[in-house]
Amino acid sequence: MGERFTEQRCRDCQGGLVYNKQEKYWECPYCGKIYERELRFNKVQIDGLAGINDLVRSTLTKIADLDFDGAEKDLNECKKVDYANFGTVIAEIALTLFKTFFSKDRSQDVAKLNLQLSKFERDFPKPTAPEEILYDFINSADLYGLLAVVYGTTGQTGRFNAMCDMMLENEVYNDNVIRYLIPVMLKNGRVTEADDLIGNVTAVNARQTLSAVLSDYPSLPKKSEYVQALLQKIDLERYDLSKQFDGYFNGTEDADSVVVSIFLSAINVGIKIETLSIIRKVLSRCENEQSAEIIFSSLSASRLDQQTAQIVYEWCAVYSQSTKVCTLGLQALKNSGSMFEATYEDLLRFLLTDQDEQIKFEKLTAVYDTFNVSGKNNDRTIENFLLRGKGQSEFRVKVCEFLLEKTPSAQLSTVEKYVLTCANDGENKPLIMRTLFEKVRSATVFSGTFSRYLQTDIDDSATREAVIKLFLDSGVTPDAGALSYYLINDKELRSDCILEAFMSAGCRTLSSAFDDYLFNLNDYSKYRPSIAKICTQGSFKISADNYLRYVLYVTCDGDKAKNASAFLKATNEREVAQKVVSAKINGEQIGANVAQIYLLTTKDAPSVIVEVVKALSAARIKLDAPIEDRGANKKIKLRKFIESNQSALRSDMTSIAKQLKI
Repeated sequence: MGERFTEQRCRDCQGGLVYNKQEKYWECPYCGKIYERELRFNKVQIDGLAGINDLVRSTLTKIADLDFDGAEKDLNECKKVDYANFGTVIAEIALTLFKTFFSKDRSQDVAKLNLQLSKFERDFPKPTAPEEILYDFINSADLYGLLAVVYGTTGQTGRFNAMCDMMLENEVYNDNVIRYLIPVMLKNGRVTEADDLIGNVTAVNARQTLSAVLSDYPSLPKKSEYVQALLQKIDLERYDLSKQFDGYFNGTEDADSVVVSIFLSAINVGIKIETLSIIRKVLSRCENEQSAEIIFSSLSASRLDQQTAQIVYEWCAVYSQSTKVCTLGLQALKNSGSMFEATYEDLLRFLLTDQDEQIKFEKLTAVYDTFNVSGKNNDRTIENFLLRGKGQSEFRVKVCEFLLEKTPSAQLSTVEKYVLTCANDGENKPLIMRTLFEKVRSATVFSGTFSRYLQTDIDDSATREAVIKLFLDSGVTPDAGALSYYLINDKELRSDCILEAFMSAGCRTLSSAFDDYLFNLNDYSKYRPSIAKICTQGSFKISADNYLRYVLYVTCDGDKAKNASAFLKATNEREVAQKVVSAKINGEQIGANVAQIYLLTTKDAPSVIVEVVKALSAARIKLDAPIEDRGANKKIKLRKFIESNQSALRSDMTSIAKQLKI
């Protein structure tokens, strides 16, 4: 039962009345006379205020439901009845305040609110009878709570306390009211009332309530209980609370027991905490070996619970800057019987931090020296470090060699994933691969891996060629399709030494590889004889169109005279002979067979021209066939065409023609 906040007196003895909020009546503590609410309602009707109070209640209800448009309409009706009425004024303030909670640009609403509050304090410095009548008429815990938010937020302490005395907190169920009422209660020291409200919090308001509890709830055991309960209601996959907890741990003055309990609740649900309070409060005192021995000896006196053991381990892995202090902490865990085996997650904590690499390596060896590490966990550590680990490549080589010493054989899947997906090690990648290959029975099992690697672009050119060379040196060869893709892909560097290595290893391509290579060659000056050599070692086929492209446009093949004959056998000679090729010479558009166009347009050496034409002639592609002069729509002999266009042709054309007996 709470005191009435206005000067309301008993009609018989004039004693100050108090309100029994559970039974909902007024009582004089001096003479015992009881005043029922219903009697006050009669007074409301007599005074003619029922209509506007009903509108005010409707307005406040819609504000609580965040129906701002509906509340605005009801408020306008209130103003029509009596714009200066207390209920009208406080409803307008409540609507403006709640709008500020959701406004993107709050400055305008805040300025409006300040102006309204200034007038309110001037016109209603103290509670009046109509105000009491309004409160009696409202008769709703949700709306009392809403007014408590308004008064508590705007500094109306007396009225705020009155609303707290009138409402039953465990009957406040409106999520929108609870969301803003709990922080107001806590900031005003109303912890008991806040306790009742927190019990009604749903998942909708769990995040906001958690923030209020962390920042304003006093250092009591209930605080950690509330945090644990609220975390169960929050969708942690959707919301990241790490910054919220970091802020709490960095700024709190709560008791150690409360802080540690909240810390454990947070990490148990997977919240990532950047600064562990336990480090600041306890383990950070481990500044040297002497202090570390004292602290860790007390920790090792009895078996630690799983969470505490994990915190100590985390501190050793991530925050300890001394290998010796870290070793003492690990030994304490072992001595206490809290930890005997290190999982791959435990080992990775040491390897994936940003500490000095030498310290990380020394810590890693300390873990292996202190705890058991199963072969399975060691294998998973190797895989995760290879694929996720960071640091200088020399450090990575050192760690890999250390881990691989602990296992009789490397997992084939780990080797494959590393080769195909990891680009962290640059020029040291082949060195790590060689160490991995030493831990497998035979590297030849990686033929499929080699084939897939040729179809990726995971590494830079230099590393890529070194990896390819390592595969080939280890007796691993790719399949024909993968090698064909590698050779055809114009983005590859493909140095001659690598191409020679492929040939020396006896690698083969698809029969269509050379044809595809010619088809995809956009710049014929980049033609690579060494690629042609690989692609044409075995049986191969060339389309007539690609053969024409080779003869007419490739000028950088030193074996072109010989290849023109060899490649012709790999194509359809009759189709080549039947092809009519167009060219524009000296402004005249002509059509002729490939031998004629080649002779008239090529930049090859004379000796090459003679041999190529002879090869074509052997396929019955004759030079003496008539040429189509498409501009004049007539046919002309080759000799006559050469004589008529000497100035537009190469200077040695007459000499070449004589050698060919044209």
